[in-house]
Amino acid sequence: MATGTKKRNPMRWRAVLTAAAVMLVLTACAGGVQVIPTGEQIPILGSGTHPGQWQSMDAEVRYRYTVDSQSPDRIQVSGTISPRSRLAELKLAMAFLDGEGNVLESRLLYSSGYRQEQIGGTFEQTLDLPQDAEAFTFRSQSQAFRGYR
Repeated sequence: MATGTKKRNPMRWRAVLTAAAVMLVLTACAGGVQVIPTGEQIPILGSGTHPGQWQSMDAEVRYRYTVDSQSPDRIQVSGTISPRSRLAELKLAMAFLDGEGNVLESRLLYSSGYRQEQIGGTFEQTLDLPQDAEAFTFRSQSQAFRGYR
């Protein structure tokens, strides 16, 4: 009678390891550079002050950005952010994009903190423009308010 040991199939293990390696490579490639669709890109116009509005499911932003002809490698951005529903937390970042919509870098502009009495407010920052930045977009991140326990 057999003692309960199973014979292992080396081909099965090789197939499992190959599948895992392929998944790892696909995941790494998908997690590379993020491309923002053209309709979500806000072009960085020449010197002067440029107002605009942006909204997501979480927030509505009224902004103004300025590129000074004396400092074309810097951008000053200011504005207000308002939640579109009751939130426990709200963050707003500005992502700089190259000419193809690839995200070059992101900067945090606003963070409400967790469960603050007032969510929303103003922001104002002067940022260095990354090399090759031609546009930007905003990104919001929020946590829904679930009530007090």
